[in-house]
This record gives sequence, structure tokens and C-alpha cells, in this order.
Amino acid sequence: MKKVLCILLILQSELTYSKVIVPHQMEYCGMKLIFSQGARNQIQKYVDKIMENDLYFYKMVEKATLKFPIIEDAFRYMGLPEDIKYICIQESGLNGNAVSSSFAVGYWQFKDFTAEEVGLTLNYLIDERKHLYRSSIGAAKYFYKQYAKYQNWIYAITAYYTGTTGALAYIKPEYKNANSMYVTEEVHWYALKAIAHKIAYQNFLEKAPIPIKKFIPFPTNGETNLEVLAKKHNISVSELKYLNPWMINHSLPPKPISYYVMVEGNYSLTDPYQLVYSKPLPIKLQPYIPTYQEKFISPNVTLHTDTTTTLNSSTEYDSAYYAQKQKENHEIFQKLTVSTDFTRLSIQTDPLYGIEFFVVGDETIEEISKRFKINPKKLLRYNHLTNPTLFKNQLIYLVNPTKAKIHILKKHENLNDIANLHKIKLEKLLKNNDLDLNNLDLIENQKIYLRIAKPSFEKRVIYKLPYDDYKQWITHEVKPGETLNSIAKMYQVKPEELKNINFLPNFQVKTGQILRIKQNQ
Repeated sequence: MKKVLCILLILQSELTYSKVIVPHQMEYCGMKLIFSQGARNQIQKYVDKIMENDLYFYKMVEKATLKFPIIEDAFRYMGLPEDIKYICIQESGLNGNAVSSSFAVGYWQFKDFTAEEVGLTLNYLIDERKHLYRSSIGAAKYFYKQYAKYQNWIYAITAYYTGTTGALAYIKPEYKNANSMYVTEEVHWYALKAIAHKIAYQNFLEKAPIPIKKFIPFPTNGETNLEVLAKKHNISVSELKYLNPWMINHSLPPKPISYYVMVEGNYSLTDPYQLVYSKPLPIKLQPYIPTYQEKFISPNVTLHTDTTTTLNSSTEYDSAYYAQKQKENHEIFQKLTVSTDFTRLSIQTDPLYGIEFFVVGDETIEEISKRFKINPKKLLRYNHLTNPTLFKNQLIYLVNPTKAKIHILKKHENLNDIANLHKIKLEKLLKNNDLDLNNLDLIENQKIYLRIAKPSFEKRVIYKLPYDDYKQWITHEVKPGETLNSIAKMYQVKPEELKNINFLPNFQVKTGQILRIKQNQ
């Protein structure tokens, strides 16, 4: 306890604690990031949470000064951006013994099958997920695997948490090979939190005192007896195993592997067996030049050069972004409404809305679970979600995919994906929706019929998600004598839409009840 207090006093004397403010833009993983106000607000919440407990924060700074040099060495060798090292704090708190509720283990929280996939050894003698250098090499391989798919480190970080399939909903193809990116709150929370960790810790680590004793790797040179290794450094076997949680048993396999000891003096931090690892192919970033449709991202800033102007206020920036976005949505709407092939409708007009699917506003998974009386674990399973965090305009299915009547096409989905998800033959899917495999014309949010044929009188439908224009909604207090039908007629909307928007179990309303109404324009 005295040691911890002493370290804390030293750090506090060196590091002046003050609120860390999220900048408008920053360098991250070799990319220039510019934040929307919404993204800045979210990242700021994470930064404040990370720093709210002084004792824990400074203790983590102390651990990082010891262990980051090992991670940095692994990342430099593999060619991975060093900024990713902060994710090790996010994942495990730099604790090799960390075990999650889903049985992910070690510094980088690998499950057993993923660990084996990236070349880590797990047996009755050792668990390399708990070996700082080896697990960092494994993490670098996994990050590279995701980067190879998306050519963007923010998306690679997202996929590290969600998996390859889970990341697809957050990917924008225009940011492939980009060296600059406009980050909004639509970016996955895990990536925003990773950025927050760098912002919170970087300045303090740069000012932290150099530790007297360092975390140094030594080669086993084929030695398998822990007592021999402990005696070599004049420490006990218990202390050796404490510093090396990857040592499970009382002996080691006869393979080239390093172990760690806390020692004073100038020793090499490079892993003695570094050259046994093969490096990934080098990555070449291409300058990002916005397409015509995406130029709204940088109204006053040229993102594809290194002379990006500092943004003093994001208000004008965000308003320009949303104004252009609204204009584009309007143009898309105009094209769809004059099309002879498609009809654009509010998703809430579908009679299955609130029964088989639902679009998230500000609700949590628990609120949706209570409202529709569905176990939250089932909701996560139906939607292939790995965590309960939801984002605005996210489509949530309320039934098992194998029992769903329709599917709403998401970005990056194809008919094969839908057929596999709902356990339907592709031929039946094509027939039910009057589609030709050689001439597919699919659009995001398109209604796809699964187990019944599309009605012959119905054009193909593209849904407009309800929160695109939620600011136009109004409320109505039910007066004596009013019915849902009379209120719907008053506002020129369908009674079914009022029922669905307000999550009513039937068409009955009570005096004094507040209804949400979206007026027809």
C-alpha cells in the first residue's frame, strides 16, 4: 500500500490533473481524424469516465510505463500503428490474468479458437494469451487481418470487437485506403472508446517518470525448469509466475519463448525471439479524395493533404454536414418517388412494424425488451449482436429469423446472406420477390418477402426509417370522445400508423393519453 501511495504522490507531483478536452481533430493510426460534435461529445464522456478515479488512472499510467514498451516493440516489428496499444488498457487493463464473462482471456482478450487462429499456443503448460509480447504479436496479426478487408484502421478496430460480419453495418467504402476521415457518432462505440483512451492517457504517459525497475524479457534458451530460471534472477518461483501469468504449470515446453523479470539497469526491451515471427505485407496508404457525393464531409477543409485547417468551432461544420446530408436525402427521395419500379414509404406503415421489427430511437435494449416482452438475450441472438449497445436508426428484429415474414435489406447485404439467415432457398427468395438473378436491382431498406410471394399489385417498396425526420413529429393529447380513427383523420394519417408509432396493443385510446404523431407533408 505504501508503494502505491508513493508512486501516486510521485505521479501527482509530475502530472498536473486537469480535465482533458477532446480536440476537433487529431492524428490517430496515421490517419487525420476530424470529429463531428456528436462524436466529440461521446468521446468526451468516455474520457471523463476513464479519468474519474484518480487512483485507478495513475495506477494504470504506472502499468503502462512498464508494459507499453513491450507492446510497442511488437507493433513496430509487425508494422502496426502504435496508437492501437491503448486498446490493451481498454480490453484488459494491462492485466494478463483478465478473463471476461464470455471467457476471453489475457492482455488482448482472445477466445481459445481466435488465439489458435493467430498462432498462440494453449496447452496444459502455457497460455500465450497471457504472454505480453506473444499476445501482442497475435493481436497485430488479427488487426492486420481486419485491415486487409477494410483498408481503414478505425474499421479494423471495430471489427476487432464485433467480428468481420458485425462490422459491416459501420463500414463506408469511400474511406478505404483513406488517410483522413470525418468521424461522426455513427462510428462504432468501441472505436470511439479506443480513441478516447489515447486522448486520456497519451499526455500523462509522456510526462510520467521513467521507472527505476523495468519489465525486461529474457530468453529461456531451452530451459524448462522454473526453479532454475527463478534462481538465475534470485527470485522465488511464485514471483516468477506472478510476473509471467502465461506459465500455468511448474515447467515449460522446450520451445523458444521469452519470460519477464523486473530489473534495474539498461537491458534490451526487444524480445530475444522476435525473428521467429513472420511480418505481414507492408501497408501503403493512399490519399483520400472525396467523391462528388461525399464532398459535404469537408466543406472548408481539404482532407487529402497534410495541411488540414484547425477547426475552432464545429457548429458551422456540423450544420454544413447535415444541410448537405438533408439535401442528398431529398434528392434520393425525389428519384424514388418518380420511379416506376419502387415506392418509398415510412417503415411504420407496415403492419408488421412493432411486431416483427422495430427501429431504434433513443431506446436501450432493456427498454425494447420490456416494451415488447422479449428476453433481451433473445433480442441479441435474433439480431446477431455481441453487446447491448444500440444506435439511433438501428433496425431491430423482434422474431427469430427463421420465422420472419419479411426482411429489410441492410447495406452490404445480398440475397445469399438473406437466404442463409432465414434458412430459405435462394430460388424461392427470387420467385417470391419477382427478381431476376441476372438483373438484380436492390436498394438499401428494400422490403424483401421471405415465405410468401409479393402481392402482384405492390411495387417494390423501399422504407424510410422513422428517425430521418423525427423533428417534424408532434404530440396530441386525447380529448373526451376522441378515438384513434378520429385523431388519424384529423392529422391525415392511417390509424395503423398511429398504433404502431405509439406501441399501442390495440386501437383503444384513453382521455389524457399523449400520442406521437408524424403529419403527412
